Amino acid sequence: MSITCEELWAYGNTLASGTTEVEWRNAIGRCYYAAYHGADRWHSELPSSGVAPSGVGVHAALIGRLVAPTVTDERKLRSKAVGYMLRVMKKAREVADYDLSGAASRSDAAQIAADSRILLDKIA
Repeated sequence: MSITCEELWAYGNTLASGTTEVEWRNAIGRCYYAAYHGADRWHSELPSSGVAPSGVGVHAALIGRLVAPTVTDERKLRSKAVGYMLRVMKKAREVADYDLSGAASRSDAAQIAADSRILLDKIA
């Protein structure tokens, strides 16, 4: 069985309206991953790959390729916008997943859900 980015986003969006910090942290993660997988698919369909920085992880490499595109048409600006949006969401996901002593709020989760929706619409 497999799922789509839309299904992953919908689940994250549902969690964002939850009542516990565990739900909000998971909402941030699910919405980020919906955006990440959507952006990865969209980038792979471009006629040429962006320039990835060396020595970084898979997520940072994708973000790097998105913000340094090699396409020269209207997709160039869209790629940059998607990359910058994904970079912000990645930082929020890292805080939600790794900084358990910090707080994650319903508004944080709602913001990432909204941002990931915008990103997914931008690449549709």
